[in-house]
Amino acid sequence: MKGINNKRFRNISATILVILCVIGSTTSLGQRLINSDTVIRKNIRVNEGFELKFVECPGAGYGWSLATPYDSTILSVRQISTELMEGNYPVGGHYVKTCYFKSLKRKNLTLVYYYQRPWLRDKLFKCKIIIRIK
Repeated sequence: MKGINNKRFRNISATILVILCVIGSTTSLGQRLINSDTVIRKNIRVNEGFELKFVECPGAGYGWSLATPYDSTILSVRQISTELMEGNYPVGGHYVKTCYFKSLKRKNLTLVYYYQRPWLRDKLFKCKIIIRIK
């Protein structure tokens, strides 16, 4: 490429790629999608809630599943939607599963989700959610 510094061009290209990856792993509300090992800490009050968005690939058998039991009198967890990710139309590909967590009583909880094929023991990713209910 005449007249363009190759090193500068590579740096600009790498920067653009990083920006696109960051944009691609966020929702329209700026919430990060859970698609790798992660630890999430939430401090909430009784009767408050929050949403988490998990990326799944059901066509390949991969999904996030709750691995730890929890007391449903302290925390309510429910799936509120499953949507096909943009760019994966018309079918197949990755989906975003949105779960809503609502506190019912004061207590500290730790939930663990694994990204895996449910019929296999191998776990690709672990999401640990530490919740402090005041």
